[in-house]
Amino acid sequence: MLPFNGDETYVAGGILPRTTLNDGSAEATLLFLDGGARLAAWAERTRRWPAERVAAERDLLAAVRARYRANFWRDGRLLTNTPRRAEIAPLPRFRHGVCERCHAERKARYIEWTERSATGRYLCPRCLAAGPYVAAEPRAYTLQSVSLTPLYFGSDLFDREELAPLVEEIVQGYRTTGSLPSRPDDERHIAVGYDYGFLLYALTELGHPFAAHLYEKTLALADPTGAWVEYYADHQPRGTRCRPWESGINIEALLHYARRQI
Repeated sequence: MLPFNGDETYVAGGILPRTTLNDGSAEATLLFLDGGARLAAWAERTRRWPAERVAAERDLLAAVRARYRANFWRDGRLLTNTPRRAEIAPLPRFRHGVCERCHAERKARYIEWTERSATGRYLCPRCLAAGPYVAAEPRAYTLQSVSLTPLYFGSDLFDREELAPLVEEIVQGYRTTGSLPSRPDDERHIAVGYDYGFLLYALTELGHPFAAHLYEKTLALADPTGAWVEYYADHQPRGTRCRPWESGINIEALLHYARRQI
């Protein structure tokens, strides 16, 4: 399992707690499998790697693939994080990011080097010197964003029949509440800016009739510059504007849907 990249979009937006960063990440691990397979194939085709390295990398990918469902699939749901990684992988002593204690206590927050405390929390030097800080309760989360990634990546780890109920649940939640929160229990209704594209792509792949509505909705969210933003709260922009990552995914999903209509 790969851990999370750092204080990334889910964490920075308060959708996922910072305490999960060293957990196994379903999204990062799936990207590793998909990207790693393509890289190994390219390296073999172009003879950039010797045959021994290609074989070793493919063995590693096969091992990760063989354990993926056991690590991240529970009762028909794709877990966003797996706390169990902390039990089987060494955790770094230092981590660059935001101090967990400063963040929790709403103190001034800085991006700086933090050190792992005796209770497993990553703290700045000031908070580390302030004495013990309570350990975090391990918890697995299920973000709608991550549930949509296998269809977006075109992963063959899952059958579409397995993924269709997850997509349908998101659609029904949207129809009922009128919002598209990345985390279903988030009362702020915060959606990552590319959630619209992820869902539209999934609906297009499944031939779902709700795709037509989401196509129009996603188009309507584009600002006058033709870009999308970092987050939306009840479809209203929040966070950084003109985001290339969110915009790129949404544009790709819009084109994917439009091509299917030809």
